[in-house]
Amino acid sequence: MIDLSFSPWEMFLNAGPVVRCVMTLLAVASLLTWTIFIAKSVELFRTRMALTKAEKTLETAGTLDLGEQGTRENCIAHTLVMAAETERQRSHDIPDDHDGLKERIVLHLERLEAAEGRKL
Repeated sequence: MIDLSFSPWEMFLNAGPVVRCVMTLLAVASLLTWTIFIAKSVELFRTRMALTKAEKTLETAGTLDLGEQGTRENCIAHTLVMAAETERQRSHDIPDDHDGLKERIVLHLERLEAAEGRKL
């Protein structure tokens, strides 16, 4: 009687060339998938930590100018603060339109947030 070994390595060695090729491709695809998963997880973790720090900075800042100074190292937070400041400057000739200004800023920030989400 022939002694058959069912270890993964023995099965790979005893397989035909097509099966070996498929198994190798699957192993490479798995390795690539896990690499991308880990890299994206690290990227999202770093982004979350940076945004948490920027959020705390913005909560303590009394003005947009102080918020802009405190978020310079965080790209997206700085972009959001600068967008709000730009919208405020564009609307300086409408002194009593505080609700409209808030709505325009919110709309602009929502667009930037959606674009950043797509990028991530």
